[in-house]
Amino acid sequence: MSETAVGLITTAKDRKFRPKFTLDTRKTSKAIQTAQFKDRIDMVGIIGLDKHQPSHVWYYKCYERLDIHRTMINDTIRTGSYLSAIGLNPSIFKDKIVLDVGTGTGVLSIFAVKEGGAKKVFAVDASAIAKGAELLVKSCGLEDRIKVVRDKIEAIKVLPDDVKKVDVIVSEWMGYALFNESVLGTVITARQQFLRDGGFMLPDMMKLRVVGSSCTRERPFDAKVVDAEENIGAADSVDLSFLSAAGDCFALNTLLVPNQLLTNGAVVKVVDMYTIQHDEVYVDSEFALTCDGHGIFRSFVLFFDVLFNLPHSWKFSTSPESPPTHWQQTVCCLPAGEEFEVWRDTVINGRIRMNCIGELPRFWTVTIQWTVTWKKKSAAPRTRTFYLM
Repeated sequence: MSETAVGLITTAKDRKFRPKFTLDTRKTSKAIQTAQFKDRIDMVGIIGLDKHQPSHVWYYKCYERLDIHRTMINDTIRTGSYLSAIGLNPSIFKDKIVLDVGTGTGVLSIFAVKEGGAKKVFAVDASAIAKGAELLVKSCGLEDRIKVVRDKIEAIKVLPDDVKKVDVIVSEWMGYALFNESVLGTVITARQQFLRDGGFMLPDMMKLRVVGSSCTRERPFDAKVVDAEENIGAADSVDLSFLSAAGDCFALNTLLVPNQLLTNGAVVKVVDMYTIQHDEVYVDSEFALTCDGHGIFRSFVLFFDVLFNLPHSWKFSTSPESPPTHWQQTVCCLPAGEEFEVWRDTVINGRIRMNCIGELPRFWTVTIQWTVTWKKKSAAPRTRTFYLM
């Protein structure tokens, strides 16, 4: 877990030093779709989403809320990292044309002009928050250098002023467990359509990791029966065990503390923004976790690192061992009764698969298969699927 420092600055002559990664071209999402996904779609109706409405409609609608953008902007690790990466590398931005994908309130576009010296920035967002970005840009007196475009990248063939190529693409597209919300595909489209040869992607690399933990969720409905007569004078009791079982299917986003970690962290996906293609946006990777002490293994935890490999590089991590971010960590809790005891050198070998749900592509599933090996015995393989929202 050594690569978790925030704000680690190094110097590099160019991007060629970046490590290469060979993608595991195994079965794609269609190969692991199961009947349980239909149950998941039905559950979406329970929590208030219209499963018959196109997913992008309510997705863009939710990003009209200012409280979401306030949370992201107030995340000093997130916002400060983009500010530092841009401000430390004016040679990348000065007098250049920049495309900001999913601009939100336009803050990164403003950084590109005020800190980087960009000549022109096209700030694109499909949600109504684009109007807010226009107002913010105008209040900064930058409307002549930042053009806000309310549209989907996929629908844009030529940028305003007949601009066909840009020098830099900047985007903050990452979701919970890196991939949730499925914005990466939009950034790939932007790169394929608009980035000139030799242009820059910010950030340009992400590493998704998994680690074992003792963290678990609260289960307020664990009691099989609530005695209604005792509480409200009713004659019957209510069985709430279904609600507890349903809750076990969902991944939990929360902040862990380092002493809840039981194992090393294993990299399960590397995203190279210069090379990744649409059909590579999934996770299918084997991993091996080794415990460093005694504890109760209750969950698999996902977090990610974000790298800006530039002449003056920058990075940050959403690790439990790094300063907290609004992404927190994504915790896949084992159901009650499936936790297991571990000691130093206990090994958990497994395979993790992450795919977007076909009918609801903004949401993802995480399927984890694992086997525990103690010094003298091994347990039978287990498999669990969790849902990201």
